Amino acid sequence: MLIDGNITLLVVGFLSAGGGLNPLYGILSCIGGGFIEQLIWFWVGARIKNSKSTATSWVIKATNHFDRHFRHSPLFTLFVSKFIYGLHRGSLARVAVIGISLSDFLKQSVIVLVAWAIILFIVGYSVSTPVFYLLQNYVHLLGYVLLGLIVLIVLLERFVLSGKLKELWKKI
Repeated sequence: MLIDGNITLLVVGFLSAGGGLNPLYGILSCIGGGFIEQLIWFWVGARIKNSKSTATSWVIKATNHFDRHFRHSPLFTLFVSKFIYGLHRGSLARVAVIGISLSDFLKQSVIVLVAWAIILFIVGYSVSTPVFYLLQNYVHLLGYVLLGLIVLIVLLERFVLSGKLKELWKKI
């Protein structure tokens, strides 16, 4: 996913619990986006594998310590990296760099992707029920909050873009 998948799946679970989204379509679209992301990052790893640039060789040397984990327990390593923000995409590229075939990668990666999607969807779905319960008495205030945000955005745009904020700041 080009947008962070952890947050997206939590929101999909949250919206599904509230009836705003079909859960099946939400999960399938997240899994589809995650699958495309994994293919792209594997392709990036395959492309940099034979690169002669100093930056690429430095990155390969810096991540050599992960190779043992990917070779001995790729399923567990990919699963754990999926939940660590910022590590998973590099892990996907690293798998291609160390020479794991695309078919072997997809066998492991699809299992991890589906398990990850189901876990985060369930968390988002289950957390939303107490949140909806706590906010049910305050839903009528959301209109005022949205109106206040719109007014704030318009005022900031007027003052910041016109330079009047500097003039106002000098007067204070």
